[in-house]
Formats: sequence, structure tokens, C-alpha cells
Amino acid sequence: MRFVLLRQAVIHETDACPRVAPNPGCMCYRKRPNYITFWPLRHRHLVEYPEYAILCNSRNFKRPRDVIAATHRKVRGLVKRERRLDRFPQKLGDWSLTQVVYDDRIPALEVGDPYDCNLDDLVFVHIPTFRGMGPYLYESHFNSHPQVTWDPLLGQLTSIAINILNWEAMGDDDAIQTVYDRMQIGHTWELEAQEGTQNILNGRMPAKWPPLRPSGSVTTGGEPQPVWHPETPQRRVRRPANIPDPLLTNLSDFFQPQWVQNMRILTDVFTSLQKLYLVDLTGFNMLDDALREKMHRYLDTPAGDDECFWCHCSHPGKPRTWGGLEDVEFVEVRKCAAMEDLEISVTKFEEFRHYASHLWPRTDINKRPWTRPMPAFKLVVPYMRRR
Repeated sequence: MRFVLLRQAVIHETDACPRVAPNPGCMCYRKRPNYITFWPLRHRHLVEYPEYAILCNSRNFKRPRDVIAATHRKVRGLVKRERRLDRFPQKLGDWSLTQVVYDDRIPALEVGDPYDCNLDDLVFVHIPTFRGMGPYLYESHFNSHPQVTWDPLLGQLTSIAINILNWEAMGDDDAIQTVYDRMQIGHTWELEAQEGTQNILNGRMPAKWPPLRPSGSVTTGGEPQPVWHPETPQRRVRRPANIPDPLLTNLSDFFQPQWVQNMRILTDVFTSLQKLYLVDLTGFNMLDDALREKMHRYLDTPAGDDECFWCHCSHPGKPRTWGGLEDVEFVEVRKCAAMEDLEISVTKFEEFRHYASHLWPRTDINKRPWTRPMPAFKLVVPYMRRR
């Protein structure tokens, strides 16, 4: 499992600019197009959240070649050379625009190692909210950026993991709405379709944008020309959490508007998502010896092909697990095991899944029928690595 932070970035004009985001002393953030992408997740990003203590206290897993490189100069040179040849070892999606690069990593300050990954690794995404003191998902510094958009990688990932409390905090946060408000003002979707995301982020874009519309380019009601949105991938692009859509397609939106914002993670940001893993970092009592033995049996016992009474489906084989930290591993918890043996509460998880199913859109921003299925919700908990 790789641990990343989702936040604002920019392609700097020169290498002399500090690689921090956003830096008030660097004018690139004010003059050049910004975008939202992955950064390494560091301990200081989580100190305000007690539920993340298990991530901050667990040491990073050190691969054998890195241990040898730390003591042998010749091996260290070979490892550095390999890193330069393959800067982005992740294979799921194009990671070239992310800020996850190996050159300036500080292992003692980071959670896990997002640089050295396997093909089947799960991406744990921490999305900043206004609950904390920063850094935030997007900061404008009260200055208008030329454009702001999202890293195309976000629309390529088919599965991600999010802390269940982070998912809850996103429900009434307006960070995503702020980004989309700026995209609508700048007609960013139309600009990306014409010029390409890479060209925009490198400053290669028309001098005058958005283009002037013809004098007769208005709707029959005399309203301004609407913002163009691509038909694929489908997006909902909702309004702020406290302002329901004027024409409600889902009646449940009116009664539960506070849940709109975290749903945008699924409908508007990660547009290819098939599985969402909600991680309950405090859901399993790892210090209880009896529960630890039950967890080991759960990990070692494959399930049959018959339909499960609690899960209403079959889940053959052993549960899926992920590493990433030296002391802690993560396991997908089936509802039946959580309720019968592991003493893990699934109340909040089921609540989130229930609301998501009711809030899943029927139509997209272009008023076309919604065809993309809702991602499957999965529950994940940490457990102590067996020695």
C-alpha cells in the first residue's frame, strides 16, 4: 500500500523553485496553471488527527537493496542509477505529473514508501479538509490562477483507499467545490479538450481565454452560454453542499445535502473507480491477544464458493492483504468475519455505503442517463504484522 496526499501543485518555470505547495514566495503558483495531484504523505500532515497514530508510529518497511545501499557506496550508486532510469515505478496509470519522485525523499518523515511499489499495490489517499490547520487541497491566496485542473492520473485509478473518518469529514467540506468553481469560471474542460492537459500545465495555451462568444450565443432564456462539459467520463459537478441542485434528479439529495461533497470523490474526481476501500484505522483491537489469534485464523482460512449469509454473496479464497509498513499490514474485512469473530463494528461503514447507493446520480451534468456503476465499498482494517 502506498500512502499519498492529494493537494495542489504546479509545474515550475525553473528548477530553482522550491518543490513545496503552495509556497507564497514562489510566483509560479500565481502565474501558472495549477493542478491537484499526489504528494508523499508525511507525518506532519497527520499530527492533528489522533486516529492516524498507527501510521505515524509504524516504521517504514525497508527493502533489502535499500538496506545494503545505506552501507555500501557502490551499491548506493547502482540504486540511484536505477532510480534515475525509472523515476516512476508505479504501473497503474501515468504518474509522471505527480510529486511522488524519489530524488528528494525523506524516509524518516514519510508514511511508507510510495516510490517503490508493486503492480497490485493499493493507493491510500489522504484528502485534506478545512477541519485541520493545513495543508489544504487547494489554496488560492486570494489571487486568481490562470487555470486549475486535476491530474489525469486520478481518472485512471480503478481502486483507492480512504480513511473512513476522512471520508466522513469530506461530506461537508467545500474544497472540491472550490476547484470546480474555478474550473467553471475558466472553462477549463473546453480548454483541456482543445489544448491537452500537459500543454496547459506547461503554459502553452491561448493568450485570451475563455474565447469571446458570438453576440447571439445565448440560450432562449437570455442566460449566458453554459460551460461546456465533456460527455466522457461522466460527471455530476454538483453545487455546494448547502445548496441543493435546482432540478433535483435524486430526491434524496434534498434531504441529505451534506453528503454531496464526498460523493463527488466518486462521481467527479476518480471517474474510473471500481472499488473504494474505507480504512477503519481504529476498528480492530490489535493489542488483544485473543482477537489477534482470530485475525490470524481469518487470514489463513479460505472461504468456500457458497453464498455467505451475512454478505449475500460468495467470496472464495483468502482475504486480500496489503503491506507498506514494517509493523502493520492491512486486510480486507468481510462483513461476516467482522460481525462473528473479529468484533469490528460495521455500523458506520454500512451507513456510508447506504447513503452512497441513495445518492448515486441518475443523470450527469449534460442531462444524459448515468451509465457508470457505483464503486463497490470494501472495509479495511490494520493488524500487526506476523513475525
